Amino acid sequence: YFVSLKTLPGPEAGRALFEQKGCIGCHSLGGKGGKIGPALDDLAKRRDTSWIVAHFRNPQAVTPGSVMPRFDFTEEQIRALTEFLLTKTDPSVIGYLKIPALMSPVERGQAVFKKFGCGGCHGRDALGGVPNPNAKTAQQVPGLKFVSEGYTKAELAKRILDGQKEI
Repeated sequence: YFVSLKTLPGPEAGRALFEQKGCIGCHSLGGKGGKIGPALDDLAKRRDTSWIVAHFRNPQAVTPGSVMPRFDFTEEQIRALTEFLLTKTDPSVIGYLKIPALMSPVERGQAVFKKFGCGGCHGRDALGGVPNPNAKTAQQVPGLKFVSEGYTKAELAKRILDGQKEI
């Protein structure tokens, strides 16, 4: 019915990338690591998510004079790293969306649906039936009840992240 957040990269992927890129050489976490860059504990208390994402995209543009290299991370890598750092501030939430980790996958999906206003097109209860602004014909936006039956998880994640072009 709703997409689980497990289809998107999460904090574990971010932790692996953090280790792979050797971030601990310059930054500290939990009192361990380098002193060249700032400590990353409780980063989300000092910076908002959009700042963290922008910094991963281009550190010098966000923090002039920063010695952090531009890694040319993909958007998935940026999301995973950000999710990882957000868990270091409050491990009881799931990253970007600040959704409680104890929620079931369906409850998380419902929270995502509500947070991003998906009901504006797919209807309040995800049943569809709303005129489709992307269609040149009089088609209606489809409901989401059986959407997972027509896509793989990867295809569905791509469709959600990229949106739908004109039909």
